Amino acid sequence: ILVIELNKRDLQQVEKFGRFMSSNIIIIKKKKDCVKTQINSTQLVEELINIGLIKNKSNIYQKVNIDYDLLKHYYRGLIDGDGWIVKHLNKTSLNHQYEFGLCCGHMEVLIDFEEYIKKELNVDKIGCRRKTRTVNQIIIGGNNNFRKIVELLGYNKYYSMPRKLELINNALSD
Repeated sequence: ILVIELNKRDLQQVEKFGRFMSSNIIIIKKKKDCVKTQINSTQLVEELINIGLIKNKSNIYQKVNIDYDLLKHYYRGLIDGDGWIVKHLNKTSLNHQYEFGLCCGHMEVLIDFEEYIKKELNVDKIGCRRKTRTVNQIIIGGNNNFRKIVELLGYNKYYSMPRKLELINNALSD
């Protein structure tokens, strides 16, 4: 069984996935402001596992096993699912500053993400990792880094969660 669970704000994405799968998708609204659906297809699940889908990704760290060229899609998906985009006002310059954030139960995932970004952007340091009592985070700030990461990860109307893409487009238009 393949289970997809998203924030209730992303209900349209769950419905879109159902139409793509040509299924009569059942949407279950849960107490924690999420919606979830299940697809019962052993073949689909086996194919996803073969290309690197991680069962219970929140509970298990397993280095992703996909072609390097596909990593940008993987990391964009992580940010779409477990990340955030924030706009701050710099009190000194009075300019807006943007940042990406990503949280994960496994620091190794964030280290892998950080190494990928550093390699692709050809920089020695990017972001700041931190551990709270319950989660690990990486925060990457600065408008130049923000723009480079948007370009690197290929955010566009075809591949991105609509609410994240809206935040990105607002940031880029400032």
